[in-house]
Amino acid sequence: MESPMEEMKQSERLGENYRRVKENIRKACETAGRNEQDVTLLAVSKTKPVDMLLDVYQAGAREVSIIEEPIAAAIGAGIDISKPCGNMIVDIGGGTADIAVISLGGTVVSASIKIAGDDFDEALVRHMRKKHNLLIGERTAEDLKIKIGSCYKRAEVDYMDVRGRNLVTGLPKTVKVSSEETEEALRETTAQIVETIHSVLEKTPPAGISGI
Repeated sequence: MESPMEEMKQSERLGENYRRVKENIRKACETAGRNEQDVTLLAVSKTKPVDMLLDVYQAGAREVSIIEEPIAAAIGAGIDISKPCGNMIVDIGGGTADIAVISLGGTVVSASIKIAGDDFDEALVRHMRKKHNLLIGERTAEDLKIKIGSCYKRAEVDYMDVRGRNLVTGLPKTVKVSSEETEEALRETTAQIVETIHSVLEKTPPAGISGI
């Protein structure tokens, strides 16, 4: 049985979810020139689809369907998933990376691994600590990843000044980091995602491979 404090936190969470979903629906309807009551919303959820359905219905959607994340990513990217040709989707989120081959509106082969954006951030934090004796936070690591992070060698090298705490002196310190350095730091994490992509391709039927 939940304590009064836990019930209050749960109520606040549900209220925040409702406001967030309601606002997203309102913005989407304004952009598309639609009425909020006429919305068909595709909801993505792996953990608690019932909770998501309730949030979305309460926010005003008339019809809701639960779909897989790669399908939602393909639709969001403007891909016509109804065509008979194969499309490979690599959706790298914060906690998981979803890889799938989609054709005729459905998933042919898919895989999901718990290696994604957060792991890139952690890899950069470890690299800065190991190579520069510099302690940086998750926000700084994410900023570094977004601005000059690379998973392959670029034709032009980009640089960024990264500020953190020197682990030897304990004082603030700024280090100039290159995109080549981030490629080195992210190599192991990237390789795990690439390996999963290869696995999905190996399991994809020849007919699906030809269209990718």
